[in-house]
Amino acid sequence: MTAPNTSLFDRTVAVTDRGEGRYDARVMPEWMGPAAPNGGILAATMLRAAEAELGPAAPPARTVAAHYFEAPAAGHARLHVEVLRRGKRVSACDVRLSQDDRLVSSATLVFSAPREQAATLARVPLDELPDPATVPEFDFRRLPGAPPMFTALELRPTLGEPPFTGAAEAITGGWMALRDDDAPLDPARLCALADLWWPAVFSMIDGRAAVPTIQFTVYLRSVARAVRPPVFARFETRVIAEAHLEESGELWSGAGELLVESRQLALLPAPR
Repeated sequence: MTAPNTSLFDRTVAVTDRGEGRYDARVMPEWMGPAAPNGGILAATMLRAAEAELGPAAPPARTVAAHYFEAPAAGHARLHVEVLRRGKRVSACDVRLSQDDRLVSSATLVFSAPREQAATLARVPLDELPDPATVPEFDFRRLPGAPPMFTALELRPTLGEPPFTGAAEAITGGWMALRDDDAPLDPARLCALADLWWPAVFSMIDGRAAVPTIQFTVYLRSVARAVRPPVFARFETRVIAEAHLEESGELWSGAGELLVESRQLALLPAPR
C-alpha cells in the first residue's frame, strides 16, 4: 500500500502483493490517452510488480519489452509475475496483466547490474540543450479534447511543430517531467516517461487520431546514479506502412547523459 501523501505516479503504479507471484493494481483514469490507458504507465506498473517479486537485492531493470493486446478499463487489475532467472548480476521476469480474466498486456523484463566501462560514448553537449527555465510549458487547453494524462505532466516543447499542423516530418520533444513529483528518476519513472509525450506523428497529421501501441521496448541506459527531473526528450517516426508506425525515443538528463532509449510499434488509424 502507498501512503496518502505519495505522488500521483507512485499511487498509480503501486502494487499489492497477494503471494505466489500474484499482485493487485489499479488502472487509473488520470492516465487515459485518446483511446486507452497510457502504455508507458502500464509498463511501469508491470515493472513495479517485477521489482517487488525480485526484492530489493535484485539488480536494476535494464530492458522492458511490453506487448498490448487490448485496452483495459479504469479499475482493478491483476498481475502475475514469473521469475525466469534470479541472480546478483542478472535477473529476468515475465509479467502478465489481466482484467476480468482477460489478458490485457504482458512484459518481459531483464534486470542487469552496472559494470565498469572504459569510456562513455553517449553524451550530448550541454550547450545543445536549452535551459528548461526559458522554455514555456505547452498549454493543452489549445487542443480540444486533450486526454486527461497531459494534466499530470509538464511538457516544454523545443523540437518539431505542434500537434496536428501538417508538418513535413514527425519529430517532437523537449523538456518533460511528472507534475508535482520531484523524486529521483527510478526505472519505473523513466519507463513511463518514454511513452508520455504526444506521438511524433501528430505533427504530420492535420486531424485528431488515436495511436494505440502494440509493442513498446525500453532500454534503461543509465540507472546507477540518481537523476532529478526534468529530462530532455526526443521522439521521431521515420516509417509508416500499412497503418503501422514505428517511433524511436531518447531521454537525456540535464547533464547531457543518455538515460533511456525506446522504440515502439503503433497503429495509425484514419484521423477522426
